[in-house]
Amino acid sequence: MSIDVILTQKGLFKKPMPLEVILGKELAYGKMEGFRLIRGQLGETEFLAYHPEHIARGFSVIWSPEEKERIQLRALTPSTEAELRDFYDAVDRMVSYWNGRLEVDGAPMNADQFQAGFSEMVSFQQRALEDMCRNILAGMNGDLTLFSARWPLVVGKEEAYRFLEEPETFGQWLHEKQSIDAYYAAPLFFNGPVGILGRYVLTEEVRSIFPTQPSVPFGAIDPKTNQKPVCNDFAIALYSTTRGTVIGEIPYDRLLQKIPPEKVSQFDGGTVLLEPLSLSEMEALLDN
Repeated sequence: MSIDVILTQKGLFKKPMPLEVILGKELAYGKMEGFRLIRGQLGETEFLAYHPEHIARGFSVIWSPEEKERIQLRALTPSTEAELRDFYDAVDRMVSYWNGRLEVDGAPMNADQFQAGFSEMVSFQQRALEDMCRNILAGMNGDLTLFSARWPLVVGKEEAYRFLEEPETFGQWLHEKQSIDAYYAAPLFFNGPVGILGRYVLTEEVRSIFPTQPSVPFGAIDPKTNQKPVCNDFAIALYSTTRGTVIGEIPYDRLLQKIPPEKVSQFDGGTVLLEPLSLSEMEALLDN
């Protein structure tokens, strides 16, 4: 679910929209590269805005520095009231700068109407969060992946129960999980002799987030078939910065069996956090 806003500029003498107007004085930005946010970089036509003091799901902006006609914004739901306020404030700044027209979820709307709907949207977000949690606990959706500002986060039954009982912890959780300095691991895919190979990379002395079960990420496409790749061969390549090369690889299911218990902790409903491993600790993973 999302809130989709299109802003068009009125008048004969049109001007581009400065990035500073979109972000205001507090928002930060980045571009998505795969499933990770590269902070401080802009995409060619799109970027993601977020507040570094309360990181949540972020909102996307389709924009370029030369654009004078149309800008699109999308905020995902459920999110937090603080991030929703950031989104509404950004739209307000942009409408004022362009004296523009608004279209919200496909329907024309004036700026005052849009702003007047903030409280109602906060209530909708709260209901969406509650529905999401109830569905997870009832087993209707299984664990749910939320595409968020820095990387995806998985809401499992433990998280769903907590958010249902204490909704205010949802925003705290989103911020906490995205405030750490870590590498979010996503697989690369290669054609092997008998099928597609999926490979994750674990780098020496790098704190990393890995899925408890490897899988083909949502949105991945095999360019040969234009379909989601079918991969049953997942492994982890161990990269040593000391040696500047891959020192070996291990089957994915051996990772959590071999890694020292003090080096791994549950991160969210579907991933674990691996503390930095030295070269000798990585070499130990290769021992039979």
